[in-house]
Amino acid sequence: MWRFACWLESQQLGTCFNQTEQVLYAYMNHLRDTGSAPTSASHFVESLRFCNQIFKFQKMDIGHVLSTRVTGASHSMFLKKRKLTQAPAFPVRAVQVFEQICISASEPHKRVIAGALMFSIFACVRWFDAMRIEELFQDSYDTIVVLEAATALHKTSMSKESKTRLLPYTALGTFLEEEFGPGATEFSSHSCKM
Repeated sequence: MWRFACWLESQQLGTCFNQTEQVLYAYMNHLRDTGSAPTSASHFVESLRFCNQIFKFQKMDIGHVLSTRVTGASHSMFLKKRKLTQAPAFPVRAVQVFEQICISASEPHKRVIAGALMFSIFACVRWFDAMRIEELFQDSYDTIVVLEAATALHKTSMSKESKTRLLPYTALGTFLEEEFGPGATEFSSHSCKM
């Protein structure tokens, strides 16, 4: 709204709380013509609706001024937004560094952090979900270590029923450095301190 108020001031058009549909459409064109961010018009429309809900405009009919023409201009700008792409893959070398820290760092806090990151990577867990792990178990056989974790708060837990069910996560506790073999239980033991 501040940007809109500044534009109105530069055009000497008065307050941002008493405008016509024509002025709002001219502002949409201004945003498009000056190369504003593709989401700026839709953010403006949302903020105008928000202000109407909070302040209850007396002289401006929000349904009339946010006409199909104005919201259509906002939508056409939004469609020019860059498509979301997946982040680049985590390099193997970075994972090896975390593994080295987890296994041989002298500071325990570094081992715990590296262990948590390693678990998130190898269990394919979102960091936000990993922060809410309630249970963590370690199982091993010979040189194979398996970590199992569970959480009730995760990305897909929307209903009351799903919030009472634990979602399991599983990761191998032996990773890239073959020479460590059973020593990878260091990862497991430090991950248990998450």
